[in-house]
Amino acid sequence: MSLTKELYDKIKDNFKKLDRKVPDLQMEQLSFLAFNAYEGSSRFFHDLNHIFSVADSEDPLAFFAGLFHDIVYLQVDGTLVPEVAKVLKATVIKTDKGMKITPEAGDRLALACFKIFGKTPEQTFTPFDGLNEITSALVAIDALGAFLSPKECLQIATMIEATIPFRAQSRDNDWVLQVEKRLPLAASALGLNFTHAEVKHTITQAVLMANRDVASFASTDTGLFMHGTWQLLAESNFSLRNASTYTTAEYRIALNKTLEFFFTLKPENIFHYYNETITQHSVDARISRVKQNLSVGINYLTIKTVTAMLFENIALETGGDGPMAYFAGDLADTNKEAKRIEDYLPQTQFKEPLSDLEKLLAFGRTSLVGHDIQNSPAATYIYASCGLDLFRVLIEIGSRVSAGKANRLEFFRTFPQEVFQNFIQAFKHMAPARNEGLNKILSAVTHGQAN
Repeated sequence: MSLTKELYDKIKDNFKKLDRKVPDLQMEQLSFLAFNAYEGSSRFFHDLNHIFSVADSEDPLAFFAGLFHDIVYLQVDGTLVPEVAKVLKATVIKTDKGMKITPEAGDRLALACFKIFGKTPEQTFTPFDGLNEITSALVAIDALGAFLSPKECLQIATMIEATIPFRAQSRDNDWVLQVEKRLPLAASALGLNFTHAEVKHTITQAVLMANRDVASFASTDTGLFMHGTWQLLAESNFSLRNASTYTTAEYRIALNKTLEFFFTLKPENIFHYYNETITQHSVDARISRVKQNLSVGINYLTIKTVTAMLFENIALETGGDGPMAYFAGDLADTNKEAKRIEDYLPQTQFKEPLSDLEKLLAFGRTSLVGHDIQNSPAATYIYASCGLDLFRVLIEIGSRVSAGKANRLEFFRTFPQEVFQNFIQAFKHMAPARNEGLNKILSAVTHGQAN
């Protein structure tokens, strides 16, 4: 079954649950709208597979909220997808302070949507305070408004608001309770009334959906968690979308940004609770798993980043940066006959039983992502020889080198001499034009000679 047909069937089933008779061609157009938004070339993680998991609910309004919650992703798509722009009645304009969203004159439902988000059209948005979510909510009510009541549209907007990620939830600052208060206030601006039970049901569905949206953080499979991370790498770093052309520096920068994000991410801000329906105890179990995944992820990204730094600094020292695929070998993993740098490095095997980190390095993330190979053979070789403590030292020195505050030779000399020598010899096979420069590095590192 095609994805558009699957979308059409799900849309039809959920309108049926709402007892709405929507013309087949209009449901078809909704399926085309979602397909074009989520299956574009810029989407690697926030695609229809992700949407189907977030929209997986028996509640039809939660389904539609899940269907539309990521339909706008400006920093990934670069702009509004043309099909989405046709549906959105509001205008989105970039200003010096952020993006400004201006509803059509007299669009009271859109203004009520702003109230749910705790904003006004006079304010600006960034990707970190709800830009994509409020724009997605406006697209949802514009696309579905002909078939749903204003009250139902507000419920969908509320559920989409809940997917703004990584917000603190505490007694003094509980965003869930703030949204709970905003919903009836937004409704009253339209002359509508929500009962306490209706508000509670809507917020419950909103928090459930928000937790489904970030479910991969609590995956019991670390390889699956890091697979999602690698999909996000390609989404958030345009250069990585072509495995043949991105440079060693572009790869290192992308890895380092993700590593910094992991360091700053607070596990307690990922999953959320609400009253007795979604208990803090049930959320705590997920947070425990998040901490495990982040711990392994940080170590994995540290090793990967240091390895990328090694490629980059050798390249810069011997003639300048170039494509990672040139120095490491085919990264798209499509040419099985092509030689890769690990073919010229000593074979490495970890002792059983392997840790989650060792499994990730040796066997790879759960699935292949087109911009990178699945496992990490070069990083595995270096890690098996150095250990994690040395990598923590190396990333500090490598970061100072990248900032122009340390010498590359200091970075090179921090590696065990045999490991560095083997890596240089392997590099010679991959980039023979660099042999003279590689010999100079090797001489300087092993004999302490000036470069």
